[in-house]
Amino acid sequence: MKKLFCILLSLTILPITAISGGAEMKKENINIREVSVHDPSIIKTAEGKYYAFGSHITTVKSNDLINWEHTARGYKREGNVHFGNLSENLKGSFKWAGEDDSDCKGGFAVWAPDVYYNPKYLWPDGSRGAYMMYYSASSTYKRSCIGLAVSKEIDGVYEYVDTVIYSGFTKINAKDENSTHNKKYTNTHLDELIEKGRVCSYKDDWGIEDYNNITYPNAIDPCVYEDEKGRLYLTYGSWSGGIFALPINELDGSLLYPGFDKKTADGRMVDRYFGTHIAGGKGWSGEGPFIYYDKEAGYFYLQTSYEWLGTDGGYHIRMFRSENPLGPFTDMMGNSAVYGDVHHEHGYKLFGNYKFESTAAYTSGGHSSALVDSDGERYVFYHTRFKGTDFFQMRVHQMFINEDGWPVAAPMRYLGSKINDEGYTDADIVGLYEYINHGHYIGEGSKVREGQTVFLTSDGKIKGAVSGRWRADGKYATMYIDGVTYKGVFFKQLSESGEEVMTFTLAGGENDAIWAVKKNTKEYDIKSDKREISPEEASVAGFEKGKDPKPLEGEKPLIENGSIKLGNNKGLMFENIDIKENMTLSFFVKPNTISPYTPIIAISKGFTGDTESWFSLTSFTGKNTVAWSRNAQKEQWLDAIWDKPLKEGKWQQVAIVFDTNYFGGTEDCVTVKLYVDGYAVQTGSVSKLCFGEGSKLYLGINPWDKCFDGYIDNLRIYDRALSQVDVFSLYNSYGNLTTRS
Repeated sequence: MKKLFCILLSLTILPITAISGGAEMKKENINIREVSVHDPSIIKTAEGKYYAFGSHITTVKSNDLINWEHTARGYKREGNVHFGNLSENLKGSFKWAGEDDSDCKGGFAVWAPDVYYNPKYLWPDGSRGAYMMYYSASSTYKRSCIGLAVSKEIDGVYEYVDTVIYSGFTKINAKDENSTHNKKYTNTHLDELIEKGRVCSYKDDWGIEDYNNITYPNAIDPCVYEDEKGRLYLTYGSWSGGIFALPINELDGSLLYPGFDKKTADGRMVDRYFGTHIAGGKGWSGEGPFIYYDKEAGYFYLQTSYEWLGTDGGYHIRMFRSENPLGPFTDMMGNSAVYGDVHHEHGYKLFGNYKFESTAAYTSGGHSSALVDSDGERYVFYHTRFKGTDFFQMRVHQMFINEDGWPVAAPMRYLGSKINDEGYTDADIVGLYEYINHGHYIGEGSKVREGQTVFLTSDGKIKGAVSGRWRADGKYATMYIDGVTYKGVFFKQLSESGEEVMTFTLAGGENDAIWAVKKNTKEYDIKSDKREISPEEASVAGFEKGKDPKPLEGEKPLIENGSIKLGNNKGLMFENIDIKENMTLSFFVKPNTISPYTPIIAISKGFTGDTESWFSLTSFTGKNTVAWSRNAQKEQWLDAIWDKPLKEGKWQQVAIVFDTNYFGGTEDCVTVKLYVDGYAVQTGSVSKLCFGEGSKLYLGINPWDKCFDGYIDNLRIYDRALSQVDVFSLYNSYGNLTTRS
């Protein structure tokens, strides 16, 4: 029985435009029932219904993976849909952890269940077939257990069978804070397993006075998977000592413990009780394991989640694969899923925090699962938060296998679209895209990657924020971007704004994923809500180290071939310009030289003193381009760094967009988007204190750094934040100004 994962706590109904099959992909209005499910785990029944089981005993079902309804919701003690009398039914697990104890004092902690239909399960009456639910109950980050409950019906009631794995035990008597539970191992089933010879003996390395959670797992987040011959395994674990796996006895759902310690052929631990170490370790993040076998691809795929699950925690999904059910699992670079050092180098990052113009700002998407459905379609399920809030919902995205055998996820959520296996025309593919490289690092927290802009040309070139070449072979896409190869698919799908858009999704490089969504640039004229800024409005300002620039009496701006010429330790200052939080600065620039920290454009109410706040377009190294901001009152240094410099001796058009109207804005900051020659190259934040009454615009000067040496032309201010399409249209409206002298 194929399966998936989901979880929910609240439900919203949102209208959206979606497609309903057919070659033309006809659009019609439908309602989407949103659900808030944490740690999603799904199973598809023989009748074709999808059930999503989540943490906190919350379950939903769906016929189409788009609209969901609840079947269970929360820790109801009496008459619980899945467990009847919750306390009484699961008391076998609660004796160790999970009810009114330590971290769950006054409540429950029943997390991340996984349900699997096992046709071989043998009931006491001799009948066969059961829905087996493995759930985790936890009282601390060490003391947890995984229990098994079974039912002949997917809704339940699930009858408790046994607690199959424990963690957090000690060799001697011990207790946790706010707990009366004795953690000695004789209060688990370990002493019984040892007595029966199923585990050879207690191992002191597990813990004498305290549990060794650096080497051994926390018993949570179970997942059942099968190998190519239908044999069953349970994987589980979180942070701590990592993720482990054990075979399952198919007749009763019990676990087959190794009994003795040994090592795998590649040197990984096989613990006498916990099983084979397959991923993570030494306290590094890595949780919510999900393993599935993809027959067509010929691999077992392992998905785990790194970092913290809060909206500012940078939670995200990593993938590994193996030809064997117990590993070794490796990533695209050949790195092992078992790590004990800097773990951002381990695991293909399926995606991270992101925002397209047609979507909210998605953050901390993780604790995922996957489904290879009966029709061959592939999906990934996960819970996500949104920038600035810990509210969460479940999302489903389609997945595809690229030509190198790696899954790639569709950039937009699943709304019924189907990929064209025969491929797409050049007219479908060629054009302007919002482009996101999700990278492979950890530690990005609440940072949201927004779209840069790239153009796929009809002659196979990639231009804009990145450069390279592209080719299509049916649905498959191969791109060579800045010298690195990425492979994936082109996919025309419905966007969250209700438009059918071309997308591409790629994997490659150093375990990186790339997403892109095509923009509609047809029949668009840039609006005339602009102001041309004349150099005659400016004062020439002289440089004096450590002091705000001041006008030089009697000097006028230097104009050469119609352009403003800057240099010679001088700049320009505009005092009577309305500097707003939502606006766009557009200009052409031709640097003679690019030097570190040289200011090209700056905005400030005062560079020095107690009110110091400023924005500057500069370079930190001479080999990058930086939108940089300072707020002395908040001790903030904010920046958006593009890893390429502006070209010396060449004209380029620059647009700097300041925007407060984005999902998850803050009181202190404004989003800044940097565009070069019509393409978005970086997004970041700047201080709001730079804007408003008293703000001045400076060209080429500040109180500290070498003045800018070069030319500026066509300086404009728009009284709104231009979109990507606006900026691209603006650039094209000039004609080819970059070739002039």
